[in-house]
Amino acid sequence: MAWEIKIGRRLLACMLILSLLSALGLYSAYVIHAVPGSTNTDIFVPWGVMPAIYAFFVEVSTAGLCVLVSLSVVFNLNRFEPIVRRGIWLAIVTILVGLLVIVLELGRPERFYYAMLGHVNTSSPMLWSIYLYTVYFIFLVVTALLIFRRDFALIASRSTGVKRLLYRLLALGTLDTSEESARRDLRLAAGVGFVALVVGLSASGNLGNIFGALEHRALWHGPFMPLHAMFSGVASGIAVIILATIIAHWARRREMEPKVRMVLLDLRRLLALLIAINLLLVSWKYVVKAWSTSPHLYEAVETVVRGPLSFEFWSFEIILGLVVPLAYLIIPRIGKTLPGLLTASFLVLTGVFAERYIMIVGGLIPPVLPGTPHGVYVPSAMESLFTVGIFALAALISVVGELLLPLDKPLSAE
Repeated sequence: MAWEIKIGRRLLACMLILSLLSALGLYSAYVIHAVPGSTNTDIFVPWGVMPAIYAFFVEVSTAGLCVLVSLSVVFNLNRFEPIVRRGIWLAIVTILVGLLVIVLELGRPERFYYAMLGHVNTSSPMLWSIYLYTVYFIFLVVTALLIFRRDFALIASRSTGVKRLLYRLLALGTLDTSEESARRDLRLAAGVGFVALVVGLSASGNLGNIFGALEHRALWHGPFMPLHAMFSGVASGIAVIILATIIAHWARRREMEPKVRMVLLDLRRLLALLIAINLLLVSWKYVVKAWSTSPHLYEAVETVVRGPLSFEFWSFEIILGLVVPLAYLIIPRIGKTLPGLLTASFLVLTGVFAERYIMIVGGLIPPVLPGTPHGVYVPSAMESLFTVGIFALAALISVVGELLLPLDKPLSAE
């Protein structure tokens, strides 16, 4: 084979644990749909943790990982080559998991196609989200196939029967492994990847627009929503690639190459900058709304800052998600170590997920009409189990890619 597959005891243990958690998560999804009252959503808070998971994963892919991959594939910044293959695989995994979550969240998931083809409302931002994510996913997969085509062609040329046919299909029908074909693949990947980048960023901005355009939801409404969603998405994408790279080397007991470590240190500085920007955007968003003369805006801020979501906001989004990782990254003796990078990246992802949850649930708690009660929401046991399970499923699929794909090879590797 073009690369070696080894499953050590660490990796096997991780896969078994992730498989168990994934199975429990899928079971909870079945219970949520089959058993009434399995969630704590109601007519006042119709969206809960599942849309927050969806928003988290799709932003990681479109605004985060796709941008990182494009730095090398589209803009020829060769310094980031060592993370391109892993980055594009994780971009595919996160967009798939995000779309899976939103399909499962639908009351009738088997009818999702109707929104695309049966009832077309071009004035709906949600319809454009469906189209943009579909186009983005297609171009992202084509970009990945072009990047891995030569590796698949090498396997096909050494195989027979069904395996040869499968890998020849993955190699886009050609077994050419010459240097010229590899250069052609990268040129095509740059063009296709550019389209994926533009469509992905459009999808990311459109997701922020879905919430930001709703004037009657005071916490969501405003120009900060698309901007904050995009910047936090880029930060979470960087955190995911740092986390995945460090864990992959640890699980396989493999020494990290100096050039890979240098890329992670470069990403450390970029991540610290993005955390600072996100901290500034969060501050602006809440200060502007709090100083408004509108009682609805003030009540929306109260819900998050001093109300039912204040613990999640201050503990997870601000302190653990922004302040602590920023401190870790700017202190050289911590931020330049792999454990420090690992911890900071995990905390950033925790904070971004908390922000998605607070944004969605917090926007629904204040009443829209006078005289109606405030919403109340805490994830149920099944929703919590689903959350753990879906993150485990994303990690499990990522591990499968680590085993089956040459994710550590740079683009220019022979």
